[in-house]
Amino acid sequence: MTQTRQTSTKQDIKEALTQLLLTEKFEDISISKLTRKAGINRGTFYLHYIDKFDMMEQLKQDTFSQLMSIFNDELPIRDNIEATLVYLKENYDFIWAIAKNQSLDFQFSIKEFIKQLLEVIPNAHAWISKIYQIPENYALEVFLASNECIITNWIQTGAKENPKVMTEILLTISHLENMQKESRCD
Repeated sequence: MTQTRQTSTKQDIKEALTQLLLTEKFEDISISKLTRKAGINRGTFYLHYIDKFDMMEQLKQDTFSQLMSIFNDELPIRDNIEATLVYLKENYDFIWAIAKNQSLDFQFSIKEFIKQLLEVIPNAHAWISKIYQIPENYALEVFLASNECIITNWIQTGAKENPKVMTEILLTISHLENMQKESRCD
């Protein structure tokens, strides 16, 4: 019962934050305003979070943990990318609210997420360097930036395209399917 109530309270806070972020900058949102919107008292907020920055960090970590849990290295990369995009689309309001607030560094978080995904693909960094035919550190940056830009643009323009369409776009620019096939042959 306590766990359910705790989950419900955190969800209420997340929903209130999402609504507020659609109209205000994160810096301008006070704990009072947030708790009023969530229908909880300040004491309840502080049972879960140290401050609003801790709350945001935890919410972002929860989101990216859920994204990582979707990823299954036994599945084809296509299925993993599509499942990730489906999650982003299903949670669009929160993702959009974070993305539109520059101080929350959404783009960096997306790049870090992609970087973590690459860690489960053997020799990914060397393979990326081979694709772009430039030194590995630069090739990795090109790879991360191009994928992050496409995902961010998709979110910023309303996530109108179907996740299947976006999966095709990401696979076309990233060559990830070829990378996965080659790494399984090694």
